[in-house]
Amino acid sequence: MSDSLSSSHVQSYLTECPVCSEQFDDAARLPRRMSCCVQCICQPCLQQIYNEEDKTLLCPVSHHKHELHNGVTSLPTEPITSKILDYQKIQRNERVVCTDCPSSNEAIARCEECCVFLCKECRITHDQHRLSRHHRTHTFEEIKGQPIQALRRLHECGHHPQRQEYFCNTCEKIICVSCTVEEHREGAGHMFVPVDKAHQEKSIHVDNMLNQLDEKAVELSQTEQELLHKVDNMHVSALAARQDINKCFEKMLEELQQRKATLLSDVEERTGADVKLTEEILQSTRELLAKVRSSTEYIRQMRSMADNIEDLHLMLSSTPSLNGILAEEPKKVEFVSRGTSFVPANLNNLASTIKVTGMVRSVTYTPTQRPKYVPQKTIYNTITLEPAEVPAVCDGDMVLSKVDTMVTTCTHLEWDSTVANRDVTVEGTTISNARPDVSPNDTGCRIQSQRCVMASKPLIMKTRRIDMFQVKSRFSLRQKAERNTMLFETALTPSPLDSDWNQLLGFSVSIVACPNHKTKLCVWVRYGKLVTDLPLFKNEVGMSCELHWNFLLDGNTQKIHVINVGDGNTFSTVSNVLLNTPLWVLMYVSLPSTSEMTGELISGHNIDKKGHMFEL
Repeated sequence: MSDSLSSSHVQSYLTECPVCSEQFDDAARLPRRMSCCVQCICQPCLQQIYNEEDKTLLCPVSHHKHELHNGVTSLPTEPITSKILDYQKIQRNERVVCTDCPSSNEAIARCEECCVFLCKECRITHDQHRLSRHHRTHTFEEIKGQPIQALRRLHECGHHPQRQEYFCNTCEKIICVSCTVEEHREGAGHMFVPVDKAHQEKSIHVDNMLNQLDEKAVELSQTEQELLHKVDNMHVSALAARQDINKCFEKMLEELQQRKATLLSDVEERTGADVKLTEEILQSTRELLAKVRSSTEYIRQMRSMADNIEDLHLMLSSTPSLNGILAEEPKKVEFVSRGTSFVPANLNNLASTIKVTGMVRSVTYTPTQRPKYVPQKTIYNTITLEPAEVPAVCDGDMVLSKVDTMVTTCTHLEWDSTVANRDVTVEGTTISNARPDVSPNDTGCRIQSQRCVMASKPLIMKTRRIDMFQVKSRFSLRQKAERNTMLFETALTPSPLDSDWNQLLGFSVSIVACPNHKTKLCVWVRYGKLVTDLPLFKNEVGMSCELHWNFLLDGNTQKIHVINVGDGNTFSTVSNVLLNTPLWVLMYVSLPSTSEMTGELISGHNIDKKGHMFEL
């Protein structure tokens, strides 16, 4: 910082009360230092907010509550501010009162040794007096060309008529030579050093603290940007949800308008709650950032205009506040991203299900504990959708058979295109690894791991019920798949993951470049562990195939069967599947550079109803 600050900058930052914006002075607006925010507030403003009944004061800057049993005047004054005001008056040719003159004449000079202002008559007397005739006095014109640090002040001991020249490390007080042989003597266990040495040691500590605050300001700025991004995602997701709702309801008749209004209101309610929570955290982060910045700038500027004694006083009074600010942490949000999406579910058979068509829900991505082999920089978040269940549709599920109390059904499933990764193309019930012509907006609801999509609602395995759905996958290799590369996955998981790694919880069927069969592409079936490892295809360029699987969830036996639709043979079976647990259907497709791939979800009335499918 420059030794000579501009008058406008000094006035606007260091010499004005931050509450009333009036300039400090030693008469009407005495600056009082607040211990909580290392800034000064004028005494009249503090008097207005001081509670006489319980003797407390709520700081208008930091909102910290102080107990002041002896009133506002018990707060320390700020001598550096008074020095700045004196220097400013000289620079502006304003009237300065003579220190020693009883008639308050206008001063024209200042004694460097006595640190007093002198009028014309007092200066003549001062220059002739035998005790002061050798002192150096400077006119105001001479002072104007000097930096503010040249405007020294006398620092006398409050107990003895002597200068403060020592610092007691034991009591952390600035003392005089008489104090060193009385209440602060070494024989009583006190350790004192010259004030210049103490200033040097304290400067190192405070400079380190200010540097730490600079680093904290950078971190808080980054947090601010991240929170702004989260808020922006929420607004974008709300906009996308409104657009999806409008697109669906534009095709409907007047009886849909009431439902449409309800859904739009739901978007506003959920988004408003999410944005309010995040903006509150954003506001607290900004407040802490402002405190860090203002405190750091304030201390640095005050120190730049202080002599060693003043600076030491300043450091002693401000160190607890700076430590307190360093210890403060902004509130944090627990999720990575959060948004509101509209699920365009249950649009079939609309006439009979108009009152329950569509749904607005929150999609949240939360960091979760990752396995040791998953790198820290890899996306690894739990996906939570609230509410999870879409409204029931009268004839959305196809009943395939009823035997006594056992019911076999095919639940109607749809891909949730609002959650699908931006690099996957969703067309009805089919997804492909070809990138869409126009990349959809990242609303904060979308899966970040590449080429993944999930169904709009989960399946729940229940006793006396068999449920099923089918998956048809087609792919053609463009290049040989590297070892351990997963080309395709269909998963049924109770806890869906946003990750480039396969779904670890629940049931998974995938096509993998298997390390156990080096030249083959294998079908892996996993349920907690690898259940089936069957080599089916050659891992070579140009190899093409089509797989058509039927997933049958038998709640009566707590088993999941994977059946080849072509020949009706059971490909794999897992047991002891948990009942009454929501199982989300997810699908992953490979990189476009590796293969050309599509995956089709077949459910509800579109199910393949070949006779041999139900012999199981």
